[in-house]
Order: sequence, then C-alpha cells, then structure tokens
Amino acid sequence: ALEKDCTSFQCCSCLAVHQINNADNGLGGASRKRGRKTKRDSPHEKRELTPYNKFMRSQIAKLRGEEPDLQHRLLFKKASSLWASCPENPKFQAGEAANKDENGGGG
Repeated sequence: ALEKDCTSFQCCSCLAVHQINNADNGLGGASRKRGRKTKRDSPHEKRELTPYNKFMRSQIAKLRGEEPDLQHRLLFKKASSLWASCPENPKFQAGEAANKDENGGGG
C-alpha cells in the first residue's frame, strides 16, 4: 500500500516498484505546475517604437486598406521594400550622404 502523498513507478531496468514522497519535492508540498503569470502592480515602461516599427505599422495598415485580401506576409514584404527607400530609414540616409560625397554633391 502507498503512503499518503506518495507516487509509485516501475523502474525500466530492474522492474522494481519505487515510491516517491510528493511532499518532499523541495516545493513544500506545492504542485510542480507553474501558474499563469499575473499582471504586476507597476507594469514596465514600454519603450518608444523605433522608426522602422512606426513605419511598418503605418504602411501595413495603409496597404491593408488598399488590398484587404492580401496575406500579411505579402503586405509585410511590400512594406519592407518601401522601407529600403524611405527617408526615415537611417541606412537610406547614410547611403544618400555617401552618394552625394561620391558625386561631389557637397553643395
């Protein structure tokens, strides 16, 4: 007979039946399952969106209005291709500056 708060299992190698005391699992008798995370009283401050994230949100919303039946993956692809040539893109701005320097467009 099993003691209270015990679990038994049969060993694969020796075929003996072993008992484990569930109350002595280091958790003070608590179950091993984790509970759902609860909302904190003071939530973390949300970081400001990057220019890329702001652009993508607005462009995907705009493109979805123009083509509502298009898959999200394709909307995202179109928006990201627009980002490559967007003036808000820091890499595009750096490329523009480099092109001006190469072409002698300093003013």
